[in-house]
Amino acid sequence: ITSRNLGSFISFLSRPYTYRYHHSFFLVLSFDRSLCLCVCISASSTCTCHIDCSTFTSTMSLVPVPDPPADAATPVASQTNDVRDQPANLQGILNWVLSQAPDATPSQDTLASMDASKREFLQNVLSSMQGRDHMSAVKEALTTLNTAKDMSTEQVYDALEIISEECEDLNVAQDFITMKGLSPILVMLTDSRDSEVQWRAAQVITSVVQNLIPAQEACHQLAVVPHLVRLLPSQSQKLRLKVIGALSALIRGLPLLMEDFEAVPNSLDTVLVYGLQTGSTRVQLKTLVFFRHLLQYNHTYSDKFKERDVIVKVCEIVEASNDAQVWEHALHLISNIKLHRGKQFDMPQQFQTAALERRQWILSQDESDQAPHREELQFMMRLFGSA
Repeated sequence: ITSRNLGSFISFLSRPYTYRYHHSFFLVLSFDRSLCLCVCISASSTCTCHIDCSTFTSTMSLVPVPDPPADAATPVASQTNDVRDQPANLQGILNWVLSQAPDATPSQDTLASMDASKREFLQNVLSSMQGRDHMSAVKEALTTLNTAKDMSTEQVYDALEIISEECEDLNVAQDFITMKGLSPILVMLTDSRDSEVQWRAAQVITSVVQNLIPAQEACHQLAVVPHLVRLLPSQSQKLRLKVIGALSALIRGLPLLMEDFEAVPNSLDTVLVYGLQTGSTRVQLKTLVFFRHLLQYNHTYSDKFKERDVIVKVCEIVEASNDAQVWEHALHLISNIKLHRGKQFDMPQQFQTAALERRQWILSQDESDQAPHREELQFMMRLFGSA
């Protein structure tokens, strides 16, 4: 914001207005013609301030300022101030704006004389914009888990869900690992006999390890993979679903985690029986994706799949299903196996017949009805050639 374009961020509309400027979003809330609340949301911070607008003409409006061209030689920061000079706290944003527009001066009298209801609303909005302390929520949840014997079942559920949700943020996940937060999660996973606790713990692992090497290393050190595989024979389909999801996230990380999976006796057979050959479509879908990841990160699984008749078993599951997603993921897996096995790939004749009949059925539909099957048709093209 500069003195040249400060007026562009002042709105006298009676309703909130959202405005995008470069890579930040400004939510401008107007209360009267002399005081305005401006909220700036960027990738790195959220700032709020109230601006004395009495020195600006009431005819100013929120004029869009276009983004600079992608190939522009001058970076955005140089068009205003160096980003390092911009304050990251809520109070500092006002001083910074005023330093760019020396003619604008804050008026304490304006705020003091404001209608009480407007002032209360403004104060509530400013308070809410302070943002939630995400790590405080995670720490409180960990305290709950560490004293689980004294807590209700619902409190333990809530604590695990809070950690899972917050750790989707990489920064929070990093701090969580630094705090050794995985240890109580592993206790929930292995010591609890409540499948509702166990699947929530597995979900936490999925949230934490994605794209975070320190979390993946911690899972290797804590032998998380073997513990997950041992939970697959559970009668809970929800737990199986979350366990396979966690395994899928883990083996896409460190090669050591793939080795951990392979070191578990009969690990692939266990996933076959309790993942693929189950009555749950959701678990089957998650298993098909897991198999595809196994093959992607370790090409030798094309031979292992052959040895265990995985292709035959997948084909049997698909032939009995009319679910478009099951067909799509199965065809994706089979086409990848064919790619790796080349001339050694053997397509079960019964499945080929069923797939070609399904393609003919899809192509006989109206174009709008074919749209949900677009991926299926692409994988069929890869497997069988053009129709």
